[in-house]
Amino acid sequence: MGLVSCQTQVPHTVSTPDTPSGPSTGQVGEILSFTTGGASCSQGHPLEYRFDWGDGTYSSWSSTPTASHSWTAAGTYQVKAQARCSLDRSVVSSWSSGKSVTIAAASKLQILNWQLLPYDNPFMPWVIRGYAKNVSGKTLRYAEVRGQFYDANNVLLCTWLDNVTDLAPDIVWEFNIYCICTDVCNRVHHATVTVGFCW
Repeated sequence: MGLVSCQTQVPHTVSTPDTPSGPSTGQVGEILSFTTGGASCSQGHPLEYRFDWGDGTYSSWSSTPTASHSWTAAGTYQVKAQARCSLDRSVVSSWSSGKSVTIAAASKLQILNWQLLPYDNPFMPWVIRGYAKNVSGKTLRYAEVRGQFYDANNVLLCTWLDNVTDLAPDIVWEFNIYCICTDVCNRVHHATVTVGFCW
């Protein structure tokens, strides 16, 4: 009686890639890069990767585990990765877990530099003086920069602003934000600045 040999065929699979790594924040229109890896083919074949950007779009399949993307709307997106066998492209992995990326609206005004300076006025002894540029690509009918004055313990003492109207594209504007809170300005230790309303 003859012997019949049986061979067990190893399933052809691709394991799930790592959660993409990359920046957690960005702005609308900013190009951000992400990388994945960690997947393997059960038959030792080379792999290709693609990314789900969380906005309804995907990167193209590529042998490089890195891809870049920019978002057109503010929000929080989950970036995921998937791998497949490059020789049998029907063998595809599950999606990785998501990398959370928060995209903010693009600023229309760019703060170039600033400094906190003493000001020779007993009622307004400090001023934040700096420069901001219109990067919106169009004339800003109104733009403002807000200043926050703090004491040595990082307690907010005073908030004020400076504004400009009809700021043409690419024009640099000098802003001056005074500490107007007379009763606490003698305790000012440091400050911060932020872009306020712009339209």
